[in-house]
Order: sequence, then structure tokens, then C-alpha cells
Amino acid sequence: MMRKPLSVVIAMYNEEENIKPVTRELSVALAHAGIPYEIICVSNGSTDGTEQELLAASEENPCIHPIFLKEKGYGRAVIAGMRESSYEWVAVVVADGQTAPDDLLKAYETMAQTGADVIRIDGTEITIHELAVSFKNGKGTHNVDVKVAHIEKGSKIN
Repeated sequence: MMRKPLSVVIAMYNEEENIKPVTRELSVALAHAGIPYEIICVSNGSTDGTEQELLAASEENPCIHPIFLKEKGYGRAVIAGMRESSYEWVAVVVADGQTAPDDLLKAYETMAQTGADVIRIDGTEITIHELAVSFKNGKGTHNVDVKVAHIEKGSKIN
């Protein structure tokens, strides 16, 4: 059975030292789990060697896609990464290695098992929340139903 592909978005500001270990750990975990993936790394105004390291990492692994923004801002970087994602399922992780690859796989399995649209990880217990979200843009007000899975300490995912 073909597993659903996953886009992983990582916003980065001056993360030169973390790029190789973080992208390598995520790549190994996703490949081992048989999940097709891309890792979109967005440098948002980095002033160290982040951009050079991203280019080197993308040459080593064609699943890594660097994006370079001149402006700073975590939210701006996350949105830019999501816009460039190729797949329906998107995960956002932090660049400093605090998101363990096992947690990313746990989130993926939770989406697959529950149909959740959003996964929030605090531990291991899963609760599902149904939300109605309303937002406005230039074309009016929009209502969207969102299913959120909250993973808390103490539960297990089969």
C-alpha cells in the first residue's frame, strides 16, 4: 500500500549548525517508514552560513528544497514553505532539533488513523477536537471545519 506523501516545512533563522543533523534525522526516519517526503527549508533572513548549508544539503538529498527569504519572521517563513509544498499533508517542525523524528512519525500516523487536519504534539495521548474556523480575506468571510488531534502525555499510538 502506497503511503500518503508528506511535506515537512522548517523555518530557519541562523541554524547553520543544525541543518545537516536535523534534515538527516528526518530523512532517515521518513524513508525508513516508507513515507514519500520533501523537506522544505526556509531561511528567513539568516546572517550566518545557513543558506550555504541548505544548498549543500539539497545537493546531497534531492528531497530537500531550500527557499531563501530576505525578510525575517517565523510565520512568514512557515507560510512561504507551505505555499511551496507539493503534497496535501504538511508538517511544520522547528529547526533546532527539538522535534524528534518519532514525534513526526507519530503525527503522521495520527493523521492517517483519525483523519485529523491539524496535529498538536505535547506528549503521547490523543484527543480529537472538531472546530469550526471562520476567517476573512479580500473575498469575504469563509467558514471551514477543522479536525484537530491533540497528542498529550500518557497515550500510545498503535
